[in-house]
Amino acid sequence: MAATETDKLTFGELKVGDKFIAFPLPGDDSGHGGFKGTHHIFMKICEVDDLRFNAVRLSDGWCAHATEKMYVIKVA
Repeated sequence: MAATETDKLTFGELKVGDKFIAFPLPGDDSGHGGFKGTHHIFMKICEVDDLRFNAVRLSDGWCAHATEKMYVIKVA
């Protein structure tokens, strides 16, 4: 079954170079998740899940690790 524009993606489904926002999760809205917090745009920088960093925040170059099963919103 083909994915539609409304389907959630996982980080593992993105291609290297794809931009994304981590899908918001419920939380306390004070730095530990939540829908009201800032949601940064990242870019996937490698396929290998066992590397320490596999994504970079585009606003300042901060490197991050995303799990393959983390839900994301792909940004054009």
